[in-house]
Amino acid sequence: MKKILTIVLLALSLPGKAQLPALIPQPVQLKPGTGHFTITPATSIVVRDAEDTRIANLLRDYVQDRYGFQLPVSRQERTANVIRLNTRRFIKAPDKDAYYLQVDGNGIAIEGDTYAGTFYGLQTLLQLLPEQLGAPVKAGTEVKVKWKPGKSKVKAKSPQAATAAAAFQKLAVPQLLIQDYPRFKYRGMHLDVSRHFFPASFVKKYIDYLAAHKMNYFHWHLADDQGWRIEIKKFPGLTQMGAWRHGTIVGRYPGTASDNERYGGFYTQDEIRDVVQYAAQRFVNIIPEIDVPGHSSA
Repeated sequence: MKKILTIVLLALSLPGKAQLPALIPQPVQLKPGTGHFTITPATSIVVRDAEDTRIANLLRDYVQDRYGFQLPVSRQERTANVIRLNTRRFIKAPDKDAYYLQVDGNGIAIEGDTYAGTFYGLQTLLQLLPEQLGAPVKAGTEVKVKWKPGKSKVKAKSPQAATAAAAFQKLAVPQLLIQDYPRFKYRGMHLDVSRHFFPASFVKKYIDYLAAHKMNYFHWHLADDQGWRIEIKKFPGLTQMGAWRHGTIVGRYPGTASDNERYGGFYTQDEIRDVVQYAAQRFVNIIPEIDVPGHSSA
């Protein structure tokens, strides 16, 4: 017993390697540093052009929605307390959407070989942000956060609530250096909305998950014999009849019974356009699947 205890204590006393952040997918190269850079309401996002600004706005909105404060986006250069997004310029377009991400004491720098690369660097940064922050706020306390670009004001009914709310305005990001690029040109997922219909809001959330994992294709299964999901104004019967079924089998095909419940739905043309644009803004290409005539019983 003493021998085992000695071995355990010896193992605990040995210097360990720096813990690497859990990132999906794992970057091609990751070199951990020492310490952290802390994002606060005083941190600025600096960009160079309109497309980098659009990508930066995604970060601004994410921080606002998740942590309750807003980061200003500017083209005015700064040397410290900055998140810098920059897409390199090439005479010939690179064949890989590579990016470089560095976190040091002065801030965060993301440089992409393409706009998609810069976007992928941003997705890596979002995974590096803390998941839970601050102490829990006791029931019955009230916390209000008012913000303006670069400024935030916390109001609370108790010191504990004020401390917890203020903690959400400090995001510690580990210092490191990442060089990364996608290993595969096609990185995609499939969603069958014919057998199980999902509203456009869910489809957008699904695209968010694809983008977060740097996937670039969305296979949208829009029609099968269980339902037709696209509005075609010239053929209204496709959605008036084909988008609905009067029962779903119970169990695996051929099933043991039917639930005899009317089920279905479809996407309007405006919803389709909106989803396509939403995906394009996140560098996700949509592949629509429409099965005809072999699956035309819908």
